[in-house]
Amino acid sequence: MTLIITHSGQTGVERGADRAARMIDIPVEGICAFEGRDEIASLPPEIAADLRPCPRKGARQALTATLTVSNALVIAVPNAEAANTVIGIEPLRRFARAKGIPLWIVDPISNLDEVAREARRLAGHRDTLRVMITGPRSTRWRDGERFGFRVVGTLADVAAPDVTYERSSSRSMLEPGL
Repeated sequence: MTLIITHSGQTGVERGADRAARMIDIPVEGICAFEGRDEIASLPPEIAADLRPCPRKGARQALTATLTVSNALVIAVPNAEAANTVIGIEPLRRFARAKGIPLWIVDPISNLDEVAREARRLAGHRDTLRVMITGPRSTRWRDGERFGFRVVGTLADVAAPDVTYERSSSRSMLEPGL
């Protein structure tokens, strides 16, 4: 089974998840905003290289498109009990539930090992498990990038040894029906 981290390229949690995945050679895929930007500027080339532009404009469109090609969703927030107070989280949760995509809402005091074990169970006999990791942008949560990094590290640690992290040259799975 191959683990792939998906995201839409935004700063904060997603950028930390991207950085961690790249450090340990976990493939990264996703769909970025139509304009190829985050909330500050154009996406860095190394991040944009693994993301496809969303055919619809807007960061929320990129999030839902990325979720459509994912098997699971991890939403990392400063406080899991108040997750819906973070802009954009509730619509994303509703979309995941409507599509039947399992989701976990985690914060810095969550048991990430438990989430990783659940993701491993979810993987079952799949060849590939695409886990979308998202949360507040860096302008809204300064420690989000560090926490996104930690989430990916835990997913990788608990998933081993049954999970491989081989890079795939095929992006055929990133063809959502938008």
